[in-house]
Amino acid sequence: MRYKDLLEGGDVCGDIVKLLLPEPPCCIVYCHSRESTEEVSRALQRAGVAASAYHAGLPIAQRTQILADWSQGRSQVVVATVAFGMGIDRADVRLVIHYQMPKTLEGFYQVGGAFDPAAAALTSLRNA
Repeated sequence: MRYKDLLEGGDVCGDIVKLLLPEPPCCIVYCHSRESTEEVSRALQRAGVAASAYHAGLPIAQRTQILADWSQGRSQVVVATVAFGMGIDRADVRLVIHYQMPKTLEGFYQVGGAFDPAAAALTSLRNA
């Protein structure tokens, strides 16, 4: 597992896009809020990355479809709140990105340890 801290406070979404293009690996981008998931997924989409926002505020049918598409490999990038990581099972996750730093060390460990140890993790330290 590798970690990269983005401390400059520059274009975090731009840095994420560089990691995801031209061929996005299986990736989860974690955000603290519903609004952040929508904001980040829109920024990634504008840059040409097929990303879906996932959070509790979406209709159940939409959440179910996003999860099914991602779990079955039809979608590679999901931008989600931390609840998304509970109980998911996809062995080929290669990139876990924290758009905002988890609020606790336990939270960081919880989502970071949920995936294949060969996966990389990028931690974006933003003033959230």
